[in-house]
Parts: sequence; C-alpha cells; structure tokens
Amino acid sequence: MYSEHGCYKRSYILISLTVAPFLTNFVVTALNIALPSMALDLYIDAVPLGWIPTSYLIALTIFLIPSGKLGDIYGRKRLFNLGLILFTIGSVITVFSWNYPCIILARIFQGAGSAMIFSNLYAMIASIYIHQDRIRALSIIFGSIFLGSFLGPIIGGLLSSFYNWRVIFVFCSLIGMVGILLLSRLDVEWFGLRGEKLDFCGSLIFGISTLMIIQGLSKINQELNCIFLVFGFLGLIIFIIYENRVENPLFNLELLHNREFILNNAGTLIQYAPIAPMVFILSIYLQNIRGFSPISVGLILVLQPLAMLIVSIFSEKLNKMIEAPTMVTIAMMISLISVLIFLSLKLSTSILVIILGLTLSGIGASLFSPPNSHLVMNSVKKKYYGVASASITTMRGFGGSLGMSIVLVVLTLVPGNIEISHLQSESFIFSLNLIFKILCIVYMTGIVFMVLNWRHFKNKNRI
Repeated sequence: MYSEHGCYKRSYILISLTVAPFLTNFVVTALNIALPSMALDLYIDAVPLGWIPTSYLIALTIFLIPSGKLGDIYGRKRLFNLGLILFTIGSVITVFSWNYPCIILARIFQGAGSAMIFSNLYAMIASIYIHQDRIRALSIIFGSIFLGSFLGPIIGGLLSSFYNWRVIFVFCSLIGMVGILLLSRLDVEWFGLRGEKLDFCGSLIFGISTLMIIQGLSKINQELNCIFLVFGFLGLIIFIIYENRVENPLFNLELLHNREFILNNAGTLIQYAPIAPMVFILSIYLQNIRGFSPISVGLILVLQPLAMLIVSIFSEKLNKMIEAPTMVTIAMMISLISVLIFLSLKLSTSILVIILGLTLSGIGASLFSPPNSHLVMNSVKKKYYGVASASITTMRGFGGSLGMSIVLVVLTLVPGNIEISHLQSESFIFSLNLIFKILCIVYMTGIVFMVLNWRHFKNKNRI
C-alpha cells in the first residue's frame, strides 16, 4: 500500500495532508468576497486593496523553489508543517488586524506558508504511495483543493454578510490548528538531498528580482518604478549567470534548453495569469458597482470552482481520448472565450452573462491543469522531477502575480488611488473592459505557445 511506511493508516495520512491545501484555497477564494468589507472597515483605497491578494502571490512565488529545496535537505514533512504553522499565524494576525500594514504582513506569512506546503506536498505523496494508491491519493488531494475553492466564496459570503469578515479567519485559524495537530502525530520524515546546502545567494537574487519586477509592474506609470522593472530583469539575468557557476544551484539551467519544458511552463503562467484578477475585479464590480450583497456575490463567483470540480470528475476519461497537447490547446481556447464574454460587461449586463463567463473559465482551467502538469513532468528526466514540480506551482503563482499587476496598473492609470466606496461607475467599467482586453491578448499569446508545442509533439512522434 505504501512505498516505505505501511504501518500508517491511509485515511489518517490523507486527512493530515489534505487539510493544508484545502485551507489555502479556501482562504484565497473567501478573501475575494471579504475584500470590499475589509476596505470599508479599514479605510483601504482601491489600489492598495489590490496589494492584499498580490502580496500573497508574490510571497508564494518568491519562496516556492527555495522551500522545495529546503524540504529535500531538512525534511519535507518538517517544511510542510512549518508552512501550515505560518499560514495559520497569518490567519490569526488577520483576525486582530487594525490597519492595512497588518493585513499585508499576514498575507506575506500566508504566501510563504503556502509555498512551503505546495513545494513539498506532491513529493510527500510520491514518497508514501506507489502505483494506483498514489494516483488515488493525488485525486483526493486535488479534490480537497477544488473543495476549498468551492466552499470559500459560499462560506466567505455568509460570514461577511451575517457576521464580520474577521470571522472567516477565525474559522481558518481553527482549521489550521487541527491540521497542525494531525501532522504532529506523524513521526516519519522524508528527504531528497540530505546534507546538501541551500543556494541562499541564488534564492536571494531570485526573490529580490521577482519583487522588483512586480513592484515595477504595479505602478508602471511612475518613472521610479520603471527603474524597478529594469533592475528586476537585470537581476534575473544575474541569477541565470550565477546559477550556471554555483556547485549546488537552486534551479538547474539545463532545463532552459528543454523546449517542451519551457513551452509548457509558459502555458501554465499564461493560463493562471487571468484567474486571480478576474475574480478580484468581478467581486468589486458586483458589490460596489452593481450593489449585490457579499453572499450573493459568493454564490455567483463559486460557479468557477464548481465547474472545475465537476469537470475534474470526467477529465480522466477525456484525457484518455484526447492527446495532452491537443487538450491544453482546447482548454486555453475555452478560457479565451470566457474572457471575451466579460468584454461585454456594462452597468446593466445580465447576470447570466457573468455566470456563463465564470463557468467557461472554470471548465478551461480544469481541462488544462492535469494534461499540462503531465507534459511538464514528462518533459524532464526523473532526477529533475522535484524541480519540475516546483516550477509548475511557481509559474501558477507568478502568473497570478502578473495578472494582479495588470489590474493594479489599470486601476492606477484610470480611476486612480481613491476610496473603493467612491469609485465612479463609468470609470470603473472602462477599467474593467481594458483589463479584459489585455487578458484576451495574454490568452491569445498562450494559444500560440500551445500550438507550437502541439506541432513539436507531432514532429517528435513522427521521428
């Protein structure tokens, strides 16, 4: 039943490992519903409000690859448990936050915690389970992720409407504590590179470069932040040069010569770039422009993860019928159609249009993820599985950061830094349409990459 530790019950191990991914996705989706209430309670303006989800995504992106390497060196369960502890501390801080900086600090804690969780989760499953048991365990893990995304808007909307947005994080703190207690009873550990040293300098260069790029994108209309962009990209060049010379690199540059690895990771980044800004901007549109209650908005936005959950049930059969490169191309085309639908949003747009757009977005994301992850992992040798696994989540996080940066740029350039309650309908609708036009271009670029990858796959099979 297990590769090494048959004495542990399957149900107990799975329960221990599913709490964290459920909690992280629950918080992400519930927070989108709570943002307008948080803004009014703490007097947060529209542009700073965007940094609440963005700060989480930045921390996730910065810490993901180093956390995977640390897990291989010092123990995957140890890093996984530390990540859940950090995430829970972030929830507790949010409950007692009295100002904007406290919220940002809490989100950084949660982003770093999520990085430790997801960079070690799949490696732990692979270390415990073999063959069909592993496939079933991963299915349960993904089910917990989709369930968190599904319940987040519903419970978040209910708690925001009838109680207070802080109650959401009381709920999350309690779940996190339960997960920590469950993990504390696992007296087993897994290592991959025990005794090897962490490339701390490379991690620092990568982290600072990423932070500077996101900062530059968020306020690109300001001259100083253009400098941040330039130095951020220069930092990435320095990172590549440094990694090519260090003995134990954070990221093996041999993978940069792998065309399949690059194209499929680029596809991951592009697919996930519009998802976070889509939910964020629609939450503000529905609550502050259209006047819907938080619970109503929660019930509407939940349709996206609900579509993911339903489609995932049938995706295995579809993936057997359709080749992976073809499936990811079709999935991204469906995602493009969803964004094109949102281009029609106006002050009086039927709610059915929004429902259709969210449903197609969920279908596209659910059809894309399994075959894309398979293509990334299949493009590398076994010794690079850890790096490939971390790269998938890194691209998802960086895609979300890029997408939120697009939102912040547009909100800065059009309505400006004003209180969310003072947003003008016409100005916000113009911003919304501009954001979705940019996201259309993003998906069109992704489709080009996927077609190139499909052609490369066909030519490779002919040979």
